[in-house]
Amino acid sequence: MLLQVTNIKKSYGTTTILSGISFALQPGDRAGLVGVNGAGKSTLLKILAGKLTADCGTVTKPKDITSGYLAQSGGLTSQNTIFEELLTVFETLVTMEQQLKDLELAISKQATATGSTPQQLLADYSELTETFKNQDGYSYRAKVQSIINGLKLDTIAANRPVAKLSGGQQTLVALAKLLLQSPDMLMLDEPTNYLDINTLNWLEQYLKAYPGALLLISHDRYLLDKLTNVTYDLEHGKITRYPGNYSQHLVQKAADLALQLEQYQRQNTKINAMEDFIQRNIARASSSKRAQSRRRSLEKVELLAKPVAANKKTTFNFSIKQQSGKEVLTVTNLTTGYRGEGTHRSNTRNVPINLGEGTHRSNTRNVPINPVKTIATGIDFLITRGEHLALIAPNGMGKSTLLKTLAGALKALAGHIKLGTNVQLAYYEQQQADLQSSKQLLAWLWDQYPQLDQKDIRTVLGNFLFSGDDIFKKTNNLSGGEKARLALAKLMLKQANFLILDEPTNHLDIYSREVLENALIDFPGTILFVSHDRYFVNKIATRVLELNKTGIKSYPGNYDYYLLKKQPDPVQIKQNKQKQRSTNDKKMAKEQNKATFLKNKALDRAKRQKQNRLRELQTLMPLAETQITKLKQQLKQPAVYQDHNKCMAINDQLDQLKQELEQYLSEWIALEE
Repeated sequence: MLLQVTNIKKSYGTTTILSGISFALQPGDRAGLVGVNGAGKSTLLKILAGKLTADCGTVTKPKDITSGYLAQSGGLTSQNTIFEELLTVFETLVTMEQQLKDLELAISKQATATGSTPQQLLADYSELTETFKNQDGYSYRAKVQSIINGLKLDTIAANRPVAKLSGGQQTLVALAKLLLQSPDMLMLDEPTNYLDINTLNWLEQYLKAYPGALLLISHDRYLLDKLTNVTYDLEHGKITRYPGNYSQHLVQKAADLALQLEQYQRQNTKINAMEDFIQRNIARASSSKRAQSRRRSLEKVELLAKPVAANKKTTFNFSIKQQSGKEVLTVTNLTTGYRGEGTHRSNTRNVPINLGEGTHRSNTRNVPINPVKTIATGIDFLITRGEHLALIAPNGMGKSTLLKTLAGALKALAGHIKLGTNVQLAYYEQQQADLQSSKQLLAWLWDQYPQLDQKDIRTVLGNFLFSGDDIFKKTNNLSGGEKARLALAKLMLKQANFLILDEPTNHLDIYSREVLENALIDFPGTILFVSHDRYFVNKIATRVLELNKTGIKSYPGNYDYYLLKKQPDPVQIKQNKQKQRSTNDKKMAKEQNKATFLKNKALDRAKRQKQNRLRELQTLMPLAETQITKLKQQLKQPAVYQDHNKCMAINDQLDQLKQELEQYLSEWIALEE
């Protein structure tokens, strides 16, 4: 067991967020944690990660289990660059790598200075090299670079300190660190924020292969369906476990609700029958006892609570005033981008002024040049009535720019845009710039459609979950989700037959997204939309348009079909893997060969030094023995042994020569062994 949660409770003031939460996470679990915004998902994850204290209850994790937690905002304050910050995950290997370089330098210096290499240095180098290799020391930098490429961190300013990155960029760096740390249990709170579809696909594949357990909060239902095998549904402070992924949990939850409703209705029918029998028979002498018995039985019945549907949802549908012609939108050789506005000193040119007799440089005037930033060119496509088209491209490729251009919010740099007959266009903008008014939302929406009665406006707002005092909130004080719902209410009232939607699911919780999906699926008009929600794209799209810098490619079908067509050839995949494996093997072999070369070079040098010393000792030992023999002969001469001083001097020389000979002999024996 990786995690045991028992009776967790958490309140803020008088508001209970979590009430008696208990569950366990086992090895191999890939769990999704779902619930409406405000259900307490992030609060629970913070408690599990030790970032927040519960009012009561326990969270138990074995000591040898490592865990990692990603909050919705990374909050990194490091002064390191992105690459430097990610390298801190491998601090031990970085230190070991430096130690190897230091040893190489020491070995080289010793060999140069003395002509010999101490055996201990060689042994240390050999042992450290083996440890470094066993801990994947030759591949850790490649792992860091792979994560950087996968999460598109290479597109962020490389030399800027992490602390100076935006909150979203810091969160991506925090996610990258967590993936590199590879703990036994990953707890991720909305890891897909700030990711485009291509990066989402990369993260999905990475997490699929992740060996540890996973506890995931995400509005990305596509990701939940692909990754999870168990779902924890958090609702009204309680948690319910459903085996299976997100979609499977929805089916089970609906079945459970239907069963509970059936049991409730059956009990109500039985209770009503018993009460009716008691009323009809309690006053009759012949059946009074039976009525009293029924009353006692009724008093013992444990009443079932009436099942309530999961959560109150928005309910709306999109209708149209009139049908459009068959061809809704024709785009020909379109170029999108921006023209600069205003006059800047750096963006001016000198224009000659004709004074009648020649032109002089001093007689010129500054004329503003509008700088042009081109985003995409060569865009050609046709949209026909009833199509639901998803526009897909990496972040920065110009999806929003294209939608703004088609909606008339931006001017095209070149090309032609033609709306078809009877086309009425409505544009949903991602940033909701028109919702910065200080008006109350009732007044704001009524101003958009003054021909409607206040009752109709209130009804629409109620359908979008604005009731009671909510309708008197100022629009510029609304939350992101509330602004999204208000903008959708405005869009619905327009009754346009061609909807252009830029990220309509942003800020909506899962359940509101589902209602929007159902409304758009039933929409009788035409839709062109951008969304990072792959589940949403998969359900809505009948065709996918892939945007790149030089045009658009069309894929008939939904998102799954688009992915199928985008899959590279299996043979090519195999070849790429073999090529990558070969590159990695060559790199590792190069590093290992370098280490082996240095080691062998040092060993050869030591061997040569040993042989040279043996030859030297074979010369020194006989010389010492000859000198000892000569001195012994001198001691036998009368002129020497009768002279005390001469005798003492020769004996001292003999002692020194014997010691040297003994040292030579010991060294020779050691080298021979």
